[in-house]
Amino acid sequence: MPKLALDQLVGTITVGDLKELMRAVVREERHREYYIDEEGCLVFLSEDAYADCLDKQEGKLASEVESLLH
Repeated sequence: MPKLALDQLVGTITVGDLKELMRAVVREERHREYYIDEEGCLVFLSEDAYADCLDKQEGKLASEVESLLH
């Protein structure tokens, strides 16, 4: 896929470019380990990512961290 510029007009890309762009977005979203919900809470998609976050919260109990495991 050719490199697309952020200021490039959508009308100048091909359907193939758009298809590859959408695939890249889906791949990126699948690889995320967490997201922030509407209330500002971290929602983790795996137990490992959740545990890593809790380990990094020095001096806080798990109940004090605004996070959930999905």
